[in-house]
This record gives sequence, structure tokens and C-alpha cells, in this order.
Amino acid sequence: MYKNCLKDFSRGYVILRWFVALILFVSGSPLLNAEELNPKNTGEKENVMKLDRSSGWKLESLINSRKEQVPVLKDAAITLLVESDKVGGKSGCNRYFADYKVTDNELSIGKTASTMMACPEPLMRQERDYLERLAEVKSYAIENGELHFLNESGEPVLVFLAVDPPMLAGKIWR
Repeated sequence: MYKNCLKDFSRGYVILRWFVALILFVSGSPLLNAEELNPKNTGEKENVMKLDRSSGWKLESLINSRKEQVPVLKDAAITLLVESDKVGGKSGCNRYFADYKVTDNELSIGKTASTMMACPEPLMRQERDYLERLAEVKSYAIENGELHFLNESGEPVLVFLAVDPPMLAGKIWR
């Protein structure tokens, strides 16, 4: 009986280790963990900047639920990282991701999935506004180092500034 208990414990321990490794891998993913973004040098030529794989953006302003353009709250980091066929980042309180497709300047973003942490109401309201505007995006434009996500009418609903995506190499880890 003791041997069976030890076997079950050992098997459970292995499963727990794999589960913890999976959690650490997902939480350390640059696509989902986009808190450490550095502003890019905007002295680059405009034609170099485009929405493509490995581009990173930090939200500057958005259209809120009252249809007013407002800046991002002071302590909120809302980011957009573009990778292969997914976009993701931090939506203020939670992390999010979605499929996307770009054809010329047309942009379609699929259904957004996110974590479900609770934060103070102003931050939660801004996060809801951000995710709602993200669902409205039909095209984009890049002007003066800013990424503008446009709705069906061609009006900007989200405005981002270019940033360097977070890198795993060259960092000090604790």
C-alpha cells in the first residue's frame, strides 16, 4: 500500500511540475506579457514603419463609450503586439489576444480572449472601451509614428505609438 501511495504521489508531482512549467511559459510569453515596452526612436523614416510581425505599439488615446477621444489613464499600460497571425498585449488590467488578418491597409481582428482579473472601475471601464473599439477596427493607417485603427467609416478609434517589443535576451532575470 505504501508503494502505491508513493507511486501516486510521484505521478502527481510530475503532473504538477508540468502544469507549473506550462503556467510559467504562458505568463512569460512576450505576446501575453507586454508590460515592459520601450518607446522607439521616431526619427526613423515613415515607410519603414508598418503593421507586421514583431511590431509593438502602446495605446495613446481611444474613443470611449461616450464617443469622446480620451488619453489612456496615467497608470494604465495598454499595448498591442503583432505576431504571425495573432495580436495581443495588455488591455489595462488584463492580458488579451486575438487572431487578425491584414490585406493592404484593411485589418480584421477576430474575437478577443482575455484573462479575467478585476481592477478599479476607471481602469475596467477603459479596458472595456479598448476591447470594444478593437472589435470595430476595419483598417489602419500609420502617420507620424502613430498607428491609427479606423472603424468602418474611416474614423480613428484607437491611436498607438510605436514601441520596441519586449525581448527575452539581454535582460536580467530574477
